[in-house]
Amino acid sequence: MGVATRPLAGDAGEADALSRFVARQPIFDRERRLVGYELLYRSQMGASTSAGGVSPAQMSSSTLVHGLLDIGLDQLTGPVPAWVNVPRDLLVSGAIEVLPPARVVIEILETVTPDAEVIAACERLVANGFTLALDDFVGGEDWDPLLRLAKIVKFDVLPFDARALVPQVARVRRYGAKMLAERIEDKDVFQSCVGMGFDFFQGYHFRKPEVVARKSLPVGSARIAKLMAMVGNASVSDAEIEMELRGDPGLSVKLLRIVNSAANGIQGVSSLRHAILLSGRRALHSWLAMLFMSSLPAANDVDREASREALERGRFCELLALEQGRREQADPAFLVGLLASVDQRLGIPMRDLVQQLGVSADVGAALNGEPGPHTSLLNLATAYALGEWTRVDEVARPLGVVKELPVIYGAAGGWARQLLSAA
Repeated sequence: MGVATRPLAGDAGEADALSRFVARQPIFDRERRLVGYELLYRSQMGASTSAGGVSPAQMSSSTLVHGLLDIGLDQLTGPVPAWVNVPRDLLVSGAIEVLPPARVVIEILETVTPDAEVIAACERLVANGFTLALDDFVGGEDWDPLLRLAKIVKFDVLPFDARALVPQVARVRRYGAKMLAERIEDKDVFQSCVGMGFDFFQGYHFRKPEVVARKSLPVGSARIAKLMAMVGNASVSDAEIEMELRGDPGLSVKLLRIVNSAANGIQGVSSLRHAILLSGRRALHSWLAMLFMSSLPAANDVDREASREALERGRFCELLALEQGRREQADPAFLVGLLASVDQRLGIPMRDLVQQLGVSADVGAALNGEPGPHTSLLNLATAYALGEWTRVDEVARPLGVVKELPVIYGAAGGWARQLLSAA
């Protein structure tokens, strides 16, 4: 599914720049049944929950974006809710309300001041069906309005001090909220908390947090991927595409350079709107795909050679489609060839990559090795590049392109080299 987990004990190790990391720690009830996972911030360089210079708002936003969006709730927590720490800024902005109420528990941090704005935000969340939990609760009477709204109150029981907990527990019970004991590190503390009436439990005694990692597209590549999806969507106007391009001057310049390239047969393009109108959606999609490939990390000659091979394979598939008279399928065929090995380069499972890029069903089918109009073209291009001649003959004969293959392959290689030299 594209997600890897590993226990976290101290240092998580240096992370790949393309990875998205979230740690999760399970929460159990009195019968040791799993009731949720708390999602915890993890920096890409280590396991700290409060990396130097990173604010609570940034950490929570990172957890939400990378965890809930990049990885997804189903893969992160399965059928049980995700418990997410929410600082003041994220709380009062209303941004948290985009999350599905039935799938998350909103933890109000102990650092939040329960003023009128915070109380109003919490009332709105409860009215919309969200479950509120108060994190590391030690609040005074000013927290009473939130105690009336919260369904769960969390207590940090490390180090365990029953005498200090008794009055706080009694206070929470008056409001009817359930109680969670966190940072339970041994059996004795667990049993003591059970005896005090706690409902939920979390800590190293049960399980240490584990990092959940998923490879994701680099930032620049992700923006190009968004544009590719916009271009491929007939309901998105040229004006909307132009506005998205204007938001990234560097990308705009690169696109104009490619569209103006003699290798593409179009010259004299003077503006983004002109480029969109002259090129047409399908060609624009292909050129964005070229930019996508060039945006991938290229730390060495192996990476650069991989980009050349991808462009060559894409052009090979495109020319095969044209040779067969399938002009309307030439651009998607190019895209199939271009993307066919990107999963290996990024370490992203192909099914995840297809989903991230938002490609068409036919393109996705070919990339995933499923039947479709472009699958045989990709199989032929791959076999030819590897010199698997028996396989080449098996695939090429039904397509009627056996004699043309050497010329097509040579043309594709020359085109790729010319394009890279112009980019």
